[in-house]
Amino acid sequence: MRFLFAAALLSITFAATVEECLTQVQAGMFETPCLMLLFSKLLGYGMVSASLMLKFPQILKIVRAKSIAGLSLTSFYVETLGFSLIAAYNIHNKQPFSTYGENVTLTAQCCLQVLCYWYFGNINTKHKISVLFFFVFAWILPLFSEILPQSLWIIAPNINLCMNFIVKGSQILTNWRNGSTGQLSFITNFMNFGGTSARIFTTFTELKDPFLLFNYSFGTFLNAVIVFQLVYYWNVSIEEKKEKKAD
Repeated sequence: MRFLFAAALLSITFAATVEECLTQVQAGMFETPCLMLLFSKLLGYGMVSASLMLKFPQILKIVRAKSIAGLSLTSFYVETLGFSLIAAYNIHNKQPFSTYGENVTLTAQCCLQVLCYWYFGNINTKHKISVLFFFVFAWILPLFSEILPQSLWIIAPNINLCMNFIVKGSQILTNWRNGSTGQLSFITNFMNFGGTSARIFTTFTELKDPFLLFNYSFGTFLNAVIVFQLVYYWNVSIEEKKEKKAD
């Protein structure tokens, strides 16, 4: 709690607007808070642009291998819910798009990942219909139609924190049990790590939301563990590909 309180106080230091900072820079005044804010904006929009392709290395890897080996359907589901929840939370709180935009594009890409898993994992029709019904009518519509009470929005970051732990924890556990990362994409997960790391900076600089800051910090730690596993099990994954070709 001390960390969250300190983060909230420090974030107030960077409360200047972009317009004010641009005016100062044009006048030859290069104050650190304003330079940090402008850099944060550039970084934020850069992340939103980069996120348009974030999940495609993973999707392509599944399609090319025609396999979902080593991947967790639970992780895909909860990741989709998590990204959509954070997008809705930021929209509800009228946060700058540069601080959360990738959550919108990643929600759509996560849906594609789920569809790929359903296809190559031969998931039964009843399961698909049940999941689609829940996602559309019990999740997306309530989140984005502003019908939820304020009390739920207050705890939304905590819900996302739990989801993130389930997603990454499930994948970390799957990798450890298999002794391999299977069809997990190094590019996608390394970009996830870079993205959450950058979001620590943009959230700290632009938002007075210590709970989001803690979310991104915890997410960065979990992403770092997965990247470590990808490197650690790298040779195992290569051997699996060779054996598959030999078969």
